[in-house]
Amino acid sequence: MKTCEINDFKIFWDMDVKNLNLKKDAFAIIKRIILKGGKEERIWMFENFDKGTIKNTISISREIPENVKQIYLMALKNAGN
Repeated sequence: MKTCEINDFKIFWDMDVKNLNLKKDAFAIIKRIILKGGKEERIWMFENFDKGTIKNTISISREIPENVKQIYLMALKNAGN
């Protein structure tokens, strides 16, 4: 299986992916993947961001629906720390 890079994902069509910084832009990247990403994007997200960063993004985002937040938070809790 080939390794995916962020510029492979069509969900970032309106962003300049060449200038995205995984640390600085983590909130925007994670939020976009949760709201619009598929399986491939979610796998990439979990490989490139620590669970704490993902959990924090989910918790503070106003755009992620509450039911989606609960699913991700439950999955993160079951996956351990």
